[in-house]
Amino acid sequence: MRLLLAIVLGALALPAAAQTPSRPHNVVLFVADGLRAGMVNEKTAPAMTALMAEGVRFTNTHSLFPTFTTANASGMATGHLLGDTGDFSNTIYVGFPVQSVAGSSTPFIENDAVLGEINEHFAGDYLNQDTILKAARAAGLSTAIIGKVGPALIFDHTERTGQQTIIFDDVTGRPGGIHGPTRPA
Repeated sequence: MRLLLAIVLGALALPAAAQTPSRPHNVVLFVADGLRAGMVNEKTAPAMTALMAEGVRFTNTHSLFPTFTTANASGMATGHLLGDTGDFSNTIYVGFPVQSVAGSSTPFIENDAVLGEINEHFAGDYLNQDTILKAARAAGLSTAIIGKVGPALIFDHTERTGQQTIIFDDVTGRPGGIHGPTRPA
């Protein structure tokens, strides 16, 4: 009788276990500014060479034109061309005085504070496109990015708390940077 009860209970539990959604896998996205594939080899970057051999290698990549850091970051972050994002250069005309750079209306946007002001002026999203990290967060993935100030933030520029996407860049934990993990004083 116990064996029959165990079999029945086990059979009832199978459909519930089959319906339990698995936790999505996280994705690590590494984007290097200005790194040429020919520079990655056993001597100069052994860990990256191993990762490239065991992971994905893009052999025919091209920058968007014009080839500016933030323009390419906006394209990689959104999957859209520059005409959609409006980010054509590292310095763009925004049409209003940006206070964090002495009131310039053509600020250098490789700057977290400048990106914050521009976002605020344009209803919270200066690119007006969803980014890959924003979409990943919406799908329940944990997100983090490490990189150069400006382009790193562009990958999730609407999340400025450092709580939903962890952002590590040149100014993390300093005035004007995104709030994130800081070293103890």
